[in-house]
Amino acid sequence: MLLTLAGLARTIVCCLLLGLALYWELARTVAVLIFVASILSMLAGTGYYIAEINVALSSVRDEAKYHHLMDSREGEEHRHDWQHNL
Repeated sequence: MLLTLAGLARTIVCCLLLGLALYWELARTVAVLIFVASILSMLAGTGYYIAEINVALSSVRDEAKYHHLMDSREGEEHRHDWQHNL
């Protein structure tokens, strides 16, 4: 998450530097370098996020695999005291 936010912040800085490049030629080169670094940072953040989601979903997949072993009615209380004859 931090990599993605840092990439977004760098992209904003890149836009500001491109505006500054109208008056200072070196700013364009710096903006290009920052832009490339920010895109790579966002790509790394996205890859990390995908890996984290896969790990989080592995327990859900395991639970779905053994769902037939779970008895949903086991352990339930069968109370009827809420039913009052009027």
